[in-house]
Amino acid sequence: MGFRQKIKGKIKRLIGLESEEKPVTAAPPAPSPRIETPLVQENPTPNEAPVPVQKAEESEKKEAVDADKVAKHLKRTRKGILKFIEKNGGTCGLAEMHDHSEKRFFVGHRKFSELMEGMVDEGLISYSWDTQEATITATGKEWMKQ
Repeated sequence: MGFRQKIKGKIKRLIGLESEEKPVTAAPPAPSPRIETPLVQENPTPNEAPVPVQKAEESEKKEAVDADKVAKHLKRTRKGILKFIEKNGGTCGLAEMHDHSEKRFFVGHRKFSELMEGMVDEGLISYSWDTQEATITATGKEWMKQ
Protein backbone atom coordinates (compact mmCIF):
# COMPACT_ATOMS: atom_id res chain seq x y z
CA MET A 1 0.00 0.00 0.00
CA GLY A 2 1.33 3.38 -0.92
CA PHE A 3 1.99 6.32 1.38
CA ARG A 4 -0.91 8.30 -0.06
CA GLN A 5 -3.37 5.44 0.63
CA LYS A 6 -2.19 5.16 4.24
CA ILE A 7 -2.73 8.87 4.86
CA LYS A 8 -6.18 8.79 3.21
CA GLY A 9 -7.18 5.81 5.34
CA LYS A 10 -6.08 7.51 8.58
CA ILE A 11 -7.95 10.72 7.73
CA LYS A 12 -11.12 8.81 6.89
CA ARG A 13 -10.93 6.89 10.18
CA LEU A 14 -10.38 10.09 12.12
CA ILE A 15 -13.47 11.75 10.70
CA GLY A 16 -15.49 8.58 10.98
CA LEU A 17 -16.02 7.76 7.35
CA GLU A 18 -14.26 4.44 7.63
CA SER A 19 -14.11 1.81 10.36
CA GLU A 20 -10.90 0.87 12.13
CA GLU A 21 -10.86 -2.60 10.58
CA LYS A 22 -8.61 -3.13 7.66
CA PRO A 23 -10.38 -4.21 4.53
CA VAL A 24 -9.97 -7.82 3.56
CA THR A 25 -8.13 -8.14 0.32
CA ALA A 26 -8.59 -11.00 -2.07
CA ALA A 27 -5.91 -13.60 -2.28
CA PRO A 28 -3.61 -13.25 -5.24
CA PRO A 29 -4.60 -15.47 -8.12
CA ALA A 30 -2.95 -18.85 -8.18
CA PRO A 31 -0.41 -19.31 -10.92
CA SER A 32 -1.78 -21.25 -13.86
CA PRO A 33 -0.41 -24.74 -14.21
CA ARG A 34 2.38 -25.04 -16.73
CA ILE A 35 1.39 -26.93 -19.82
CA GLU A 36 4.21 -28.96 -21.25
CA THR A 37 4.28 -29.70 -24.92
CA PRO A 38 5.71 -32.99 -26.08
CA LEU A 39 9.08 -32.79 -27.81
CA VAL A 40 8.02 -35.21 -30.52
CA GLN A 41 4.71 -34.85 -32.28
CA GLU A 42 2.60 -37.97 -32.41
CA ASN A 43 1.44 -37.28 -35.98
CA PRO A 44 4.21 -35.33 -37.68
CA THR A 45 3.19 -33.45 -40.78
CA PRO A 46 5.14 -34.12 -43.97
CA ASN A 47 7.48 -31.42 -45.25
CA GLU A 48 5.39 -30.79 -48.31
CA ALA A 49 1.65 -30.69 -48.25
CA PRO A 50 -0.06 -32.58 -51.07
CA VAL A 51 -0.88 -30.27 -53.95
CA PRO A 52 -4.19 -30.78 -55.69
CA VAL A 53 -3.83 -31.88 -59.30
CA GLN A 54 -5.51 -28.76 -60.64
CA LYS A 55 -3.12 -26.42 -58.79
CA ALA A 56 -0.11 -28.46 -59.91
CA GLU A 57 -1.17 -28.08 -63.55
CA GLU A 58 -1.65 -24.34 -63.06
CA SER A 59 1.79 -23.96 -61.51
CA GLU A 60 3.37 -25.93 -64.38
CA LYS A 61 1.66 -23.65 -66.90
CA LYS A 62 2.86 -20.59 -64.99
CA GLU A 63 6.43 -21.94 -64.87
CA ALA A 64 6.29 -22.59 -68.62
CA VAL A 65 5.08 -19.03 -69.25
CA ASP A 66 7.82 -17.66 -66.96
CA ALA A 67 10.45 -19.74 -68.78
CA ASP A 68 9.22 -18.37 -72.13
CA LYS A 69 9.42 -14.81 -70.81
CA VAL A 70 12.96 -15.37 -69.52
CA ALA A 71 14.03 -16.91 -72.83
CA LYS A 72 12.60 -13.94 -74.79
CA HIS A 73 14.35 -11.48 -72.46
CA LEU A 74 17.69 -13.25 -72.81
CA LYS A 75 17.36 -13.33 -76.61
CA ARG A 76 16.57 -9.62 -76.64
CA THR A 77 19.55 -9.00 -74.33
CA ARG A 78 21.91 -10.96 -76.59
CA LYS A 79 20.70 -9.05 -79.61
CA GLY A 80 21.14 -5.77 -77.71
CA ILE A 81 24.69 -6.63 -76.69
CA LEU A 82 25.58 -7.58 -80.26
CA LYS A 83 24.11 -4.30 -81.56
CA PHE A 84 26.08 -2.43 -78.90
CA ILE A 85 29.32 -4.10 -80.03
CA GLU A 86 28.56 -3.34 -83.67
CA LYS A 87 27.71 0.28 -82.84
CA ASN A 88 31.13 0.63 -81.17
CA GLY A 89 32.98 -0.40 -84.33
CA GLY A 90 32.70 -4.17 -83.97
CA THR A 91 34.91 -4.38 -80.89
CA CYS A 92 33.99 -3.47 -77.34
CA GLY A 93 35.51 -3.79 -73.89
CA LEU A 94 34.04 -6.14 -71.31
CA ALA A 95 33.36 -3.36 -68.79
CA GLU A 96 31.36 -1.29 -71.28
CA MET A 97 29.29 -4.30 -72.36
CA HIS A 98 28.60 -5.26 -68.75
CA ASP A 99 27.59 -1.71 -67.89
CA HIS A 100 25.30 -1.50 -70.95
CA SER A 101 23.61 -4.85 -70.23
CA GLU A 102 23.11 -3.96 -66.59
CA LYS A 103 21.59 -0.54 -67.24
CA ARG A 104 19.61 -1.37 -70.38
CA PHE A 105 18.49 -4.96 -69.77
CA PHE A 106 18.85 -5.30 -65.97
CA VAL A 107 21.20 -8.26 -66.37
CA GLY A 108 23.43 -8.75 -63.34
CA HIS A 109 26.99 -10.00 -63.16
CA ARG A 110 26.36 -13.73 -63.04
CA LYS A 111 23.80 -13.76 -65.84
CA PHE A 112 26.04 -11.50 -67.95
CA SER A 113 28.89 -13.99 -67.56
CA GLU A 114 26.60 -16.83 -68.65
CA LEU A 115 25.44 -14.80 -71.67
CA MET A 116 29.01 -14.02 -72.70
CA GLU A 117 30.09 -17.65 -72.38
CA GLY A 118 27.09 -18.75 -74.44
CA MET A 119 27.76 -16.18 -77.17
CA VAL A 120 31.42 -17.21 -77.36
CA ASP A 121 30.49 -20.91 -77.49
CA GLU A 122 27.99 -20.28 -80.30
CA GLY A 123 30.55 -18.25 -82.22
CA LEU A 124 28.56 -15.01 -82.15
CA ILE A 125 31.53 -13.14 -80.70
CA SER A 126 35.19 -13.82 -80.18
CA TYR A 127 36.77 -12.74 -76.92
CA SER A 128 40.40 -11.81 -76.38
CA TRP A 129 41.61 -12.41 -72.82
CA ASP A 130 44.69 -10.26 -73.42
CA THR A 131 42.83 -7.08 -74.37
CA GLN A 132 39.58 -7.93 -72.53
CA GLU A 133 37.61 -7.08 -75.66
CA ALA A 134 34.88 -8.86 -77.56
CA THR A 135 34.63 -8.73 -81.34
CA ILE A 136 31.46 -9.54 -83.23
CA THR A 137 31.82 -12.30 -85.82
CA ALA A 138 30.09 -12.79 -89.16
CA THR A 139 27.87 -15.42 -87.50
CA GLY A 140 26.96 -12.86 -84.85
CA LYS A 141 26.01 -10.29 -87.49
CA GLU A 142 23.77 -12.82 -89.25
CA TRP A 143 22.16 -13.93 -85.99
CA MET A 144 21.51 -10.32 -85.03
CA LYS A 145 19.55 -9.70 -88.24
CA GLN A 146 17.15 -12.58 -87.58
